[in-house]
Amino acid sequence: MRSSLSGPTARMAAVTTLPTEIAMAKKPFLVLRSWFLVNLKRRTMNKEPGTLCFRSHLSSAFTLIELLLVIVVMGIAVAIAMPSFVRSIQGQRLSAAARTLSTVARYARSMAVLKQSDLALTFNLANGQVDLVSSNTAMPSFSRAIDGVRLQEVTIEGADPVTEGTCRVPFLRNGACVPFAVTIADQNGNYVILKVDALGSVKSKVFGTQ
Repeated sequence: MRSSLSGPTARMAAVTTLPTEIAMAKKPFLVLRSWFLVNLKRRTMNKEPGTLCFRSHLSSAFTLIELLLVIVVMGIAVAIAMPSFVRSIQGQRLSAAARTLSTVARYARSMAVLKQSDLALTFNLANGQVDLVSSNTAMPSFSRAIDGVRLQEVTIEGADPVTEGTCRVPFLRNGACVPFAVTIADQNGNYVILKVDALGSVKSKVFGTQ
């Protein structure tokens, strides 16, 4: 017996059949998705906890031998570079002290001319201090200390070298002074000789080792 549907009944049958066809078309995708989720869950359950994380940390870390090797190399490099570093620091101290004395001599000459007063530089070899002394009360006080090194000797032209106590170098109001030389030394025997001419300018610097 054959029956035919027409009108609203046919449209309802078509609507009822359409979701079934869509479900059948999606079935391969749902099967593949289910298979992927099952395998992923199985691998996750079979993996030992923390194994992957531990191995990744292990592959990116340093071994004890490598760390010891780096420490040994750094120790050798420091042992080689340290003497040069110490000598460099000592040389810088001597150079800084020489620059300080050069500045003091130029300042003394400038103040003598500016104030039109006779004054003197006083070197205290005991504590390494240099003072500007004048009979003019309007003259501002001036003092410098030589740090890290010591004043070993002051030699004024025409006089014996002074190795202890104090020594005075006169500066006249016209800017002239008696030529003198100052020897600065450190505890390791390195020294610099600073020679100042009659105009208060540094004539030469001589570095050496005793």
